[in-house]
Order: sequence, then C-alpha cells, then structure tokens
Amino acid sequence: MRISALAGTCVILSAALVGLAAVTTQHAIRHRDSYRQITTVIDQDVFDAIARHLQLSNDQRTLAWALLIEYHDALASVEREIANKMELAGISAFEQEMREALQRGEPVDEAGREEYSYRTRMIWFEAEPVWTGAMQRFLDDLQTLLDDQQRERFERVPRIIRRIKYLQRDGAYVDMGRPVDVVELAEQAGIPGSELAPLFDAATGLPHEPLAQILDVYERRVDDVIRAREVERAGRPQRDQVTRIDGGTPKHEKYLEEQAERWRTSYSILRSAIDAIAVLAQETSGDEARNAWMDRFYRRWAASLYRPLWPEQVPAWIDGRDDLSETQRAEILRLHEEHLRQRDHLRMVAIDKGIQSWRRTGSPYSQSDEAKAFFEAMQAMVDLGAAFHEKMRAVLGEAQRGDFDAARERALQESRPAYGQ
Repeated sequence: MRISALAGTCVILSAALVGLAAVTTQHAIRHRDSYRQITTVIDQDVFDAIARHLQLSNDQRTLAWALLIEYHDALASVEREIANKMELAGISAFEQEMREALQRGEPVDEAGREEYSYRTRMIWFEAEPVWTGAMQRFLDDLQTLLDDQQRERFERVPRIIRRIKYLQRDGAYVDMGRPVDVVELAEQAGIPGSELAPLFDAATGLPHEPLAQILDVYERRVDDVIRAREVERAGRPQRDQVTRIDGGTPKHEKYLEEQAERWRTSYSILRSAIDAIAVLAQETSGDEARNAWMDRFYRRWAASLYRPLWPEQVPAWIDGRDDLSETQRAEILRLHEEHLRQRDHLRMVAIDKGIQSWRRTGSPYSQSDEAKAFFEAMQAMVDLGAAFHEKMRAVLGEAQRGDFDAARERALQESRPAYGQ
C-alpha cells in the first residue's frame, strides 16, 4: 500500500501545510474557476471541507494532502492527453478561427460549431473513466487513513464533492443570479461574531443540532437533484445535444419549460433551507440575527443588485471636502439616507419580480409579464440613482458640482456593469 511510503514524507509536508494556498506551481491545486469544469476536481476548497467534516488530525491532513497531489498529477496527465487529441482533431484550430471571426463581426459557422462541439464531448467522454478512476483511488486511499469514527462519517464525503462542484463551480444547479450553497453560507455565518455563531461548535466549526439536521436534509435533497441530472447526462454524447435550439419552435418551448421546472425544484429546496435557518436564528438570537442571515442570503443570491455603487461612496466624498457648510453636510446625509431606504425597497421589489419570472419561465429574461415587471423594477433603481444625483447637485455650489460629477463618473467606470447608478 502506498500509505506506508507516504508516511516518510510527513516531516516535509507538515511544513507545507502551514500555507496550503502556497502550493508549488508543479502541483498547483485547481481552484473553482479551473479551465475544465467538466471534471470533478477535488481542489483545496473541497479538501478543506472534507478535512473539516472528517475532523482530520494534522498528521492525517499531511498524508491526505500527499494523496491529493498524486491525484492532481494523474489529472494533469489526462488533461495533456485530451489537449493533444483536441489538437489532432482540429478543435483547437477551429476555436481560434471562431474567435477571430467573432472579432471581425462575421457570423459563426454553426455547422462547424456543432461538429467540433460534438468531437469535444466525445474526447472528454472517452477520458471520463480515467479521471473518475483517479478520484476514486484518492477516496479509497483516504479511507485507509481514518479511524472507525471517521469512517462512519465518510458516507457524506461524495455528497460534499458533488455539492461544491455543482453549486460553487459549475452553476449546473443555478438559482436567480448566482448559485447558492447553503452549507457554505451557513458556515460563513457561523464564525465567531456572526449571526449564526451560537449554532456552531467554536472548537470544531461543525453545526449543532437542529442546524446540523437542516443542512443534512438540504444537502441530501440537492444531491438527489444532482445525481438525477448526472443520469440525464450519462451515456455516449449524441449529435442532437449540440444542435442549436431556435427560438419559437416546439423544441425551444419544451426546453424553456424544462428549465422553469428545474428552477422551481431548486428554488424550493434552497428556500426551505434558508427559511428554516432564519427561524432558527430568530429563536436563538432574535430579529437582528434573522435579518442578518436573510441579508447574507440575498447578497449572495442576487449579487448584481448589491454591488457597491456610487451612493455608497458619497459619505467618503463628503469627509474629503473642507468647503462644505454644516447645512450642506446635513442635507446631503439626509438625502443619502433617504436614497438608501428607497433603493433597498426597490431592490426587494426587483428580487420578488425576478423570482416570479423564474418560477414561470425559468429565466428573468423572457417576454413574460413577470419578466417585464422585473426590468421595470430594475429601471426604477436606475432612475432613483439619477434623481439622487440631481438632488445632490442642487445642494452643492458650482465648483463643488464639477468635482462631484467627476467623482461619480470615476465610480461609474469602476463599477460597470451595475444597476441603480
């Protein structure tokens, strides 16, 4: 068994564990934005989640990290072979031609795109047993490091891997604006000083009951959806899987309804867990904790609506000025607070309309009445931002207005694309 040989590397690897993020380039662990998300990559994020769940000791983490490096070496070999096959199949050259054609404003060769997309899928499909085998070897070897208690907890490890892959990376289980992993979100809210801290064990970082039960049910429901989709995608790729679906056709309508049903299922699972945790936070720590949890959720789920915009920078702009009267300062702060209250209201209206659109059509960008209401709410945020700017200018003097306009324009350039400017 390789484990005995790996034990001799403990001293060297223990030093490396002090800074896991600074792994050598040769063995760089792929992060969630890796080039090929089609593979189930166990990167440092996944490794840390597994280690935390199993409560690995320092020595166990050292040996497990060595196994992870072997796993990534095996993946690198597979990816080199795939790259060579894609080169020989003319896929790389066609992709370059497509990019150049798009830059020239020329139409895409749709037949060529479908052909090379099919060839790409076939190459990755043929390599799948190799990379899945590499991951299974890592998991099998990892189990040999565990004690009896840890082995009992190992049953959850494959679910952890699938959950992080689909929710935090691929976006295959997508919600409104961004995928949300409730387990990850709860763990972030459980650090000392945050709203869910009383619901976690400070020493282990693991959730207490009943939060642990809520997260377990959520993870199992998500996993059922993920595995069902994996079954749908399993098998040899077919050419009709890469054929463009034209809008307005029966096939397109069927696709939209499938998307809507998939979203309704995912949202139901997501929201039931979020709401259950909100109730638990309120019972444990009161309304402030509940509101902080819901705000955390919305900021992740509808992130584009929560991007820092120009109004957030106005107080700093005021502090940097020594030519404002006390009357001007007071009026600017009043307008600023009023604007933020109104924008918070419009933001929640937009979120609500977006949910309605997703629930009906599987997208906020359809031609439905709900989608139109969503964009109207978004436009209202833009109009509110413009009105706020004009009210601010009315308070300022001529020279101050020029500086104010310039500061706003810089903020706009830095934050685009964003709503509610």
